[in-house]
Amino acid sequence: MRILMLALAAAICSGVEIKGPMPAEDGETCVVCYGRCTREDVAYMVDGQRFAIMKPLEQDFLQDPEQYIRAYKPNTMQFSGGPAQGMSDGYLLAGLLTLLGLIVAGFFAHQLILKRSNPAMVPAGLAKIPSTKTPVACAACGGENHPSARECSFCGAKMTPADRSEVGRG
Repeated sequence: MRILMLALAAAICSGVEIKGPMPAEDGETCVVCYGRCTREDVAYMVDGQRFAIMKPLEQDFLQDPEQYIRAYKPNTMQFSGGPAQGMSDGYLLAGLLTLLGLIVAGFFAHQLILKRSNPAMVPAGLAKIPSTKTPVACAACGGENHPSARECSFCGAKMTPADRSEVGRG
């Protein structure tokens, strides 16, 4: 019991708030050995997080809880709860440059879309302007075919193309 009190006092002095012990739940993972805990094992609340420990390893945990819970603590500045520590100005500058690049790229993409919507602004041969051709009826069966069809897609009868194929224009 004396070791438990000394360990708790040391943890409080190091800035870690430990509450417990309390019974562990069946199936919780021990933070010391990664084994499965049972209700006979213990759990502690450390800075608001629950950590289960197998009963024989409780003293090891209490001697240096930081060693075992370090992997479970958030280590990025967004979770630190305090002022940004350890972030260099380079990260801020890189983020701002990335944001500026995205804004500039969006602006130029918008300008390109505006130019493409006006066919007069597009140089000849760079963009296909979609158009729909009026279908031609087959003389044999009356089925509607593309104007460049050489045979009916319904009955197979020979047809005289009314227009050149787009493939033939290429």
